[in-house]
Amino acid sequence: MAFDPWGARRKLNNPTSNSARWTISAMAPTSVLAEFAKTHKNVATNRGFTGHEMLDEVGIIHMNGRIYDASIGRFLQADPHIDGAGSVGGYNRYSYLKNNPLNGTDPTGYFSLKKELKNGWNKVRPLVGAIVGIALAVWMPWDGGFGAMVAYGAIAGGAGAAANGGNLSDVIRGAAIGGASAAAFFGVAKAIPSAASAAEAGKNAFRIGKNAWMTAGNFAKLVVAQGMVGGVMSVLQGGKFGHGFASAGISKLATPGILSMDNVVAESIASGMVDGTVSKATGGKFANGATTAAFLYAFNAGSTAVKDAQKGQVAVDKALDRLRSEVLRMDGKDSESYKNALKMTGTFDESYSGVAVIDGKSGKAIFGRQFLNPSASDEMSVDATKYFNSLSTSDRQLFVVRHELEHMSAHNLSIQRNYQMQGIDTDRLPRYRNQFEIDATNKTYNWMKGR
Repeated sequence: MAFDPWGARRKLNNPTSNSARWTISAMAPTSVLAEFAKTHKNVATNRGFTGHEMLDEVGIIHMNGRIYDASIGRFLQADPHIDGAGSVGGYNRYSYLKNNPLNGTDPTGYFSLKKELKNGWNKVRPLVGAIVGIALAVWMPWDGGFGAMVAYGAIAGGAGAAANGGNLSDVIRGAAIGGASAAAFFGVAKAIPSAASAAEAGKNAFRIGKNAWMTAGNFAKLVVAQGMVGGVMSVLQGGKFGHGFASAGISKLATPGILSMDNVVAESIASGMVDGTVSKATGGKFANGATTAAFLYAFNAGSTAVKDAQKGQVAVDKALDRLRSEVLRMDGKDSESYKNALKMTGTFDESYSGVAVIDGKSGKAIFGRQFLNPSASDEMSVDATKYFNSLSTSDRQLFVVRHELEHMSAHNLSIQRNYQMQGIDTDRLPRYRNQFEIDATNKTYNWMKGR
């Protein structure tokens, strides 16, 4: 079977004459091959050069999506898609393969899905490292510590190099750069003092993480330090120091506003867009700026909430384990306190602003952000307050869990029931006048002193 470059059937007019061996027949019904196709439909000869259905009777080709006329090399309907907005030929929505039919086929009559997927991948792959980094920082399959962050960065850097066609040495180099970048961004943020609340940070505080605030002076130091890291990272990626410095620095300046989205993925993307735009505007590459910003955000501000939640739950679990051990040693295995300690459970809730609260009957306790660094409460006596403030953080946390354990005791529960019988709303009662809180605090103070 023979076809011209545009898909029309050829017919053999004079096989003995070299000068007129082939002529183009635009689907001529008298064509020998066309006639053969009509009478041998089960031999798949109704399929043309491109594999489409040849409707020889009417001189057109059915390409599923649209109808094609091989005699004029044009579709009879416009392509609803623009095939390649960067090419002039892509805007001729009636042309076949951008007027280059010998370079491929058009299976559907529409644009090339394979080509579009390839083009899409080519646009995405420079950002693969950043995407993997964000995913790992949000998921955190290990923890939020320094070593884990370095590992996440190394994985992201190696994945980015592999996605861009790098060989083994490129992947190793990408992993090394990614790990070093994560370590630098994470380390810089940890090195500059921050506070858990705006009130603690003081006047004109800047929010740099989910639960992290800095004074204006420290925030300025952080912007410069992060900019320096971004500049070095840009050089390692083949860019210029100035582009990376400007991108990372401006991204850090935008952090307080970006955090208002309250979604780590959206915030990381927004940070990447800011940095990429700045990098492009200053003569650098969008991908380099976006990658730097995504790394900065994912391994710094964006992971704060996850790290706090993980760190908080670890602290709660350690305090409860220590409580059970100490109660067993001091009170004995048959004591009410030890039985209650075994029953007591603790959940860290990053959204709870208090220290701790417990359901004395079920033993289910919730610990809030203040549990990470608890302070003396109103119902403590002067001596108890002085003692509490002298304790280490882990001992103060032990004090808190023991205090909550006291609320499970029969004596403390009877005080609570007495309030309820009087119709007193203990939630609105000042803590220093709340007798079951004072009872729990005093007994906890005496127990801690007796260890």
